Amino acid sequence: MEWQISTLAWNEIPRIDLHRDRREQRSKVFVRSRRHGFMLLLCGLAAVCLLAPATLTCVETHWSASAIRAQTTKVVAQTSDIASKVASLQTIAQQSRDYREDVAARQSWPSLLTAVAACAPRGVYLSLVTVESNSGQIMISGTAASVTLIDQFVHQMQDSPAFYDTTLAETDLDDDTGSGFRFRLTADAGVGLTPEH
Repeated sequence: MEWQISTLAWNEIPRIDLHRDRREQRSKVFVRSRRHGFMLLLCGLAAVCLLAPATLTCVETHWSASAIRAQTTKVVAQTSDIASKVASLQTIAQQSRDYREDVAARQSWPSLLTAVAACAPRGVYLSLVTVESNSGQIMISGTAASVTLIDQFVHQMQDSPAFYDTTLAETDLDDDTGSGFRFRLTADAGVGLTPEH
């Protein structure tokens, strides 16, 4: 270790400071520490500046996802409600269609029977009028006093605009009375005259 003269006394006697090197080393260490602290502070600020946008983006994304989940739940609930209302409306519409068809069928029976009765001459007695469910073909059974009356009935059915394709399917003696004739004829009715069943 070298001794260095730090100052001179008033009487020109040199004075040596034994702690000078130690103070210089402490000063260097302090400067170095302060420099390192400043560097660490700058690194921290840089990290905050870099991470802050990412953190904000993550928070916004999480908030958006929560909002979307809430909206999705609301839409699903509304869709379920709409589906139930649609099913209810479909049921009501089907009931309305069934009612209209039933009313049309009930109204068509009187119209059909009125049209058949208008074609039947005096002396022809109808015993059964049926409608075939698949084809809608009308079958008329009855009795008549003579074959001439049956033939007249068939011709009047053929001439009527309410019917078409009128055919005499069967005719025979009436075993019950022994004097009349039984007959069965088929025909197709016009629009609105054929009941569903």
